[in-house]
Amino acid sequence: MQNFKIEIVEYDPSYAEGIAKMWNNSKEGWNGSSEFQTEESVKKFEEASSHLNLYLALVEDEVVGYCKLAKYFAEEETLYIDLINVLPKYHGQKIGKILMLKAFERTLELGFPRLDLFTWAGNTKAVPLYKKCGFFWEKMETGSTHLMNFLPQVLKLDLLQNFFSAVDWYSDSTRIIETVPDGISKNGFDIYQYSWNKNDKNMLVEFERTSRGISRIETDEFNIELTLRQHQLVFGKNYEAEYLVHNKTDKPLNVSISGLKDKNIKNEIEFCSEITGKEIIKSSFYVNEIEIEQNMWKTHPVVKAEVTIDGQSFILKKGIKPLFPLHMELVCDTGIPLRTFRILSF
Repeated sequence: MQNFKIEIVEYDPSYAEGIAKMWNNSKEGWNGSSEFQTEESVKKFEEASSHLNLYLALVEDEVVGYCKLAKYFAEEETLYIDLINVLPKYHGQKIGKILMLKAFERTLELGFPRLDLFTWAGNTKAVPLYKKCGFFWEKMETGSTHLMNFLPQVLKLDLLQNFFSAVDWYSDSTRIIETVPDGISKNGFDIYQYSWNKNDKNMLVEFERTSRGISRIETDEFNIELTLRQHQLVFGKNYEAEYLVHNKTDKPLNVSISGLKDKNIKNEIEFCSEITGKEIIKSSFYVNEIEIEQNMWKTHPVVKAEVTIDGQSFILKKGIKPLFPLHMELVCDTGIPLRTFRILSF
């Protein structure tokens, strides 16, 4: 049982010697640098770093934990945990959790909608903690272990403030934690689920992987979800979207849905009505031409709409992967690609 005080401080050069000792005593079982660190090497490294915040965990003036928060290099409006470590002799003392939540709280404070991190697949001891703190492990064909945390988007919604005034997002989570990549497959979409329960209060929020946005919210009062028939769509055509609204109460629900443009996607819907029971609202969206193929590391073009329920608004999103109408690749008899052709229209 923990019988010592943990203090969280911001980095300044006076802690460089302690950080060097921490890294030199953290080599075994850690997938980071094996170079010997000194006070001067730490000072130079941190001076050149472009981080936003560097949090240190101290126990009786000994540096026992390290967490660096930075802007994500691959996308805008996203922060990421550049580096996190806890001295091995302090593993199991919740220091990693304290540092992780400190970075999460700072993300909320700065108003960013997402927090990412990278780790390695063999880091099984840490992955459950990351997931408990709201991260999802993204399925990547590259073998990279990339995790995304969308909880900042959930916790800032006015629509859900009453719920979270009675429910703790961390301790009352009912999400199943497994040390495997996350995602439920629906019509070619990977869906991530947050869920909570306390004293008969329930909520589920789904995020669609490629939009990095909310695709469904279900509470004890209502369920609303944006659905598309498939994820990969040829550009230059119209497609159908559906908005499922289920009012679970006896009181009419005032619902409006307004389509928003995003990148090469034009969403046409304009809807406003009182809803009792269940209703499916259908609309169309148009996928405009693209010039280059979608980067898997980037947020995809999205079908999105502003939804207002009894005066409180939020955004529903589903990402799509735009396709060229025809893709051809010439190869020689050895299998080496010679040239790629993309036909923009027939």
